[in-house]
Amino acid sequence: MKKDDTKFKRIQCVDRAIDIIGHIARSKQLTMNQISERMGLSVSTVYNIVKTLSSRNYLINIGGTYEIGSELGILGTSWDIQASVPQLVQPLLAEINQKTGELTCVTIMTGTRAEIISMLESTSEVSVKFTHRIWDCPLYLATGRMLVAFGDEKLWEDVIRNHIKNGMKEAEEATWNYKKWYSHLNDIRRDGFIILKGRGQVDSVAAPFFSSTGYLLASIGASCPSFRAGDEKLRSMLDIILDTIKSKKL
Repeated sequence: MKKDDTKFKRIQCVDRAIDIIGHIARSKQLTMNQISERMGLSVSTVYNIVKTLSSRNYLINIGGTYEIGSELGILGTSWDIQASVPQLVQPLLAEINQKTGELTCVTIMTGTRAEIISMLESTSEVSVKFTHRIWDCPLYLATGRMLVAFGDEKLWEDVIRNHIKNGMKEAEEATWNYKKWYSHLNDIRRDGFIILKGRGQVDSVAAPFFSSTGYLLASIGASCPSFRAGDEKLRSMLDIILDTIKSKKL
């Protein structure tokens, strides 16, 4: 329990309703029995909460399984990710920046483009500088690759095609075909992080940042000049990012 939770009395039925919504959001759809099992509650208790949420269109019953309803969808569209995410992750970004001493950034996807929405400069005299914040070829960035890998696979082909045609590529990747890129993105998804070396004499690391319900909000990364990097330093930078995200997960 968080410290602030001791200052007020939690309302159990509200907690349970929110937990049910969270379980369904993560699983896409659940039956009443599945919700009961995951919550550790009786079916009768779950039934009353689910029916209440359904009556408000927060959930919808489709053939005996429950999914997120239209009312939650409408509420979700009112959330401005570009305005909200920087505020949410700024404390994390500041902590990572202070511990690594390197440039740190938060990136989101807007369609098939990567957009750096928050960035803190390195504390060193010689540091990395990003020339722009919007990248039409997200695969050039470590944070961009992370977002593509954990994003909608239906977009992979378009993103890869654009990168092969227009993106800046290092020598090895210049020969990569679609099969190689798909394998690379699947490896990133499996590992849950990326270490990217030699992009214009810049080495970078990145990890995904999810909400508590498993929604991909952004990618957080750190970059430094290649001459100052090395396997040990890059791994240390990555561990700082992963540990910070884990300790501050929404």
